[in-house]
Amino acid sequence: MIKERIDIENIDGQLFQIKIVDTDNSKSASFTHYLHNHKNGVSQF
Repeated sequence: MIKERIDIENIDGQLFQIKIVDTDNSKSASFTHYLHNHKNGVSQF
């Protein structure tokens, strides 16, 4: 399930609208990140 929210923040007198999209389960994202980076050392982090 994807959760989405919009935050409005005031930074130095200017209003910014920030759209935040998040999932309940990040296992598939972690796995695809590993597949893309397993040979270049990034996957160790």
